[in-house]
Amino acid sequence: IPFKKNPAYKDYCREWGISESEDDVFILLTTIGRRGPSTFIFEPALECNFTPAELKKFRTRLGLTQSEFENLFYISHMTLVRLENGKLQNNFYMNYLNLFSEVPEALTWLVKKRGQLLHDTKQAWLLKMILEDV
Repeated sequence: IPFKKNPAYKDYCREWGISESEDDVFILLTTIGRRGPSTFIFEPALECNFTPAELKKFRTRLGLTQSEFENLFYISHMTLVRLENGKLQNNFYMNYLNLFSEVPEALTWLVKKRGQLLHDTKQAWLLKMILEDV
């Protein structure tokens, strides 16, 4: 992730449509994290082929309603509906959500950090389910 005092940091943020004060490490990694500290551009080693069907399957596997999923991942209702229906082609969101689908440690971190947005029993069940899948 480029250093915030880098003169180009504001440009990187503007280019990706994120706030300069963004602190979510996963958002930073999936957006401006692709940019190096100079003129180099780092591209992902793997292409994201996360489909709308896989997104819906991921949400269902987590046992989350759309509302719970939206709260946990800080995503609007209309964005989730459009992503799941394939009516919104947004690589940022698909890469962001695919990360949690593929990396149980990242999902565990997110549930621990934002799990208070879920019912206590749902949070505990979700953490147990993630650990069993690993």
